[in-house]
Parts: sequence; C-alpha cells; structure tokens
Amino acid sequence: MNWKNIVQMDDDELEQLGIKPSATRQVLLRNFRRIKKVMKIKNMDLPRKQITLNKKIYVRNDEMTAEEKQFYLNTYRDVDWNLLEDFPSWLKGLGFLDFASCFAGMHWRDIVEMNYDKLEEIGVNSNFVRLSLVKHFWTIKKALVHKENYVLPFPKQLLKVQGISEETIKDPIERLKIIDSFYNVDLKMVEEKNIPALLDSVGLSRFASSFNQIGWDDALNMDYKALEKIGIDSHLARQVIFKKFQNVKLAMDQTRIPRNF
Repeated sequence: MNWKNIVQMDDDELEQLGIKPSATRQVLLRNFRRIKKVMKIKNMDLPRKQITLNKKIYVRNDEMTAEEKQFYLNTYRDVDWNLLEDFPSWLKGLGFLDFASCFAGMHWRDIVEMNYDKLEEIGVNSNFVRLSLVKHFWTIKKALVHKENYVLPFPKQLLKVQGISEETIKDPIERLKIIDSFYNVDLKMVEEKNIPALLDSVGLSRFASSFNQIGWDDALNMDYKALEKIGIDSHLARQVIFKKFQNVKLAMDQTRIPRNF
C-alpha cells in the first residue's frame, strides 16, 4: 500500500486494517494530519479518492433485518427525544459508543450545534463518524423547528449570497425551508453529475463555465486555492461552493447503520 494512500485513511479504515486499539489509531491519525499539513504547505499532491453515489444513504448493510431498519427509522430519522437525553446510548445505537467520552459533561442540545471542525477539535477523529454525526445533528435541529419553533440562524454565506438579513424572515418554518434549500442536495443532480445545477442552487450559476473542463470527482475534491485558480475570484463564492461540494460528498457517503441495541 502506497504511503500517500495510508495517510488518507480514517479511523474506521485503520480498524478494518486490523489496528484494534483505539489509542493506537488516534496516534496514527494525529500523525497523518501532520503529514498532510506538511504536504499541503509543500504543494505535494495526494491521490484523490473515487466518489460513488449510494442511494441508500442510511443503509450500509444489505443484510440489515426489517426490525433493525425500523429501529433506525424510529430512533434517528424520527427523533427519539427520550434516547437523546442519554446521549451515550444514542451514540451506541449508531455504533459510535467509542466516542462517548468526547462528549462527557455536555448536553445534547449543545452537542447538536457542533459542526464538522468542532467535532474534530473535541477528539472525534474519524472522518466517517464526523460526517455521520453532522447529518444526524441536522435532522435533530430540523425536528426541533417543528417541535419547539426552534429558530435556526441563517448561515452568513446564505445572507450575503441571497441578500437577506436575519430580521427579514422570522417564521421558523420558512427559515428552515430557505436554509434547507440552500444546503440540501438534490440526488438527481448528483446522479446526473450536474455541476451547473449545483451552482445554480446556491445562486452562483455565473461560475458554471469555470468548470467546463473539470470532471465531477475533481470538482468535488477542490479546495479554496484550486477554486481560485479556475476563476472563482470571490472569497465568499469559494466558501459557498466549497461548502456545497462538501454537502454533496456527505450525501454520497454511507452512514453507519445501528448495530448495538
């Protein structure tokens, strides 16, 4: 195995490789991050991972029983508020109990406000787990809108791109619809690998021509510097496009099914 591929491995891949002690995997992951940071500074290329679409976003195992599927739907798609009060048990249902210590002393209402980077800061060192948790947190926050009229804050990028302010729309449901349409991923666009449609969904169709000679996978793996090189000359536009591409990859990624009941 090439070392450049090794340093891109996440916690789950290391475990599948046979590295069972969690502490050992954490040490390796920290060093992998250091190596990739140095490589980025030296402009060294990392091989890109091929991205494939999985329509069954929440089903990772085709042998999952009907009972297990129903448990997942009742607990995680339709939020089980009682289980959330026991957050380690909530994590256990997703197979993420090993990360419970990262959230020690925290209430679930604060936890679900965490983003991908914050999860990494507190020790959730698996890319797969962070992606999965962020997606589940979003499901919880959307449910809170309907349950408690929870007011979702508008992302700064959305405010600037769409030219609205926090005070423009106060109704929680309407705010949710706007935010959801801004960040949500239409799987049809993904299946068609339609970059112009993705850009149009965030109000940035004027940059579609910049991607004419760029393949789907290459586009989704672009960082801020790469976006600037192809002509995305607005810092805000680069932020929005990068975020949209990350959301596409999140939608295409498989989420762990419940295993430990």
